Amino acid sequence: MNNNVKNDNDRKKITFVVIAIMVIMITTTSSTYAFLALSANSTNNITGTVATASLVFGTTCGSNSAPTLIAPATSTYQNTPMVPQYAYNNSKNVLQLAFNGQSGKDKCVDSNNNAICRAYTITVKNCSTAAAHLTGKISFTNPTTNLKWKVMTNATTVAVTSATDANIKSATTAEQVFVADTGLIAPNGTASYSIIFWIQETGSAQNDSGTWYATIQFDSSAGGGITSTITGA
Repeated sequence: MNNNVKNDNDRKKITFVVIAIMVIMITTTSSTYAFLALSANSTNNITGTVATASLVFGTTCGSNSAPTLIAPATSTYQNTPMVPQYAYNNSKNVLQLAFNGQSGKDKCVDSNNNAICRAYTITVKNCSTAAAHLTGKISFTNPTTNLKWKVMTNATTVAVTSATDANIKSATTAEQVFVADTGLIAPNGTASYSIIFWIQETGSAQNDSGTWYATIQFDSSAGGGITSTITGA
């Protein structure tokens, strides 16, 4: 009898250890990287509260805002199809000049009143109860052959160092990361990113046409995710 009791107790201990290991594994290998805040009370019982996770586009928790079209800035040109544009030519960053627009014209508008680029600012707010890292991804539907995009330095600056600048990206490539694990965004904090799109001039006849769509997705290390779509022509 004593041996049987001892064996039963051993089995209970083993079972408890296995369950404990499973719980630890589930907690530490979660793909959402949820933050666990621990506290101890006077009876030495440990309790835990998992931080909530939520992201929104814009600056108001509970609602999402579309990306802001910053160029062209006036409605006259905002729905005008783009014509091809160099990013870098004759040793000059002409994409910055294109973004600035022809003197007396709107941003991203040339002297012939053609739209030559489109630029958007995307603002993300962390509505979580925990600070979070952000990862931003972009993918395209129906991209034209020479559609290009680039993350801007800020909402007014486009840095292009050469015609083969590695940061000039093709829209025909599969889903791409454009914000890679940023520094921590505090609860209720915001982060903004600007992206410029254009049809790359090839120097020869081009058949670029149609309406394209860019899908922007942000994921949080605290477990939240949001998606928005940009439409262009």
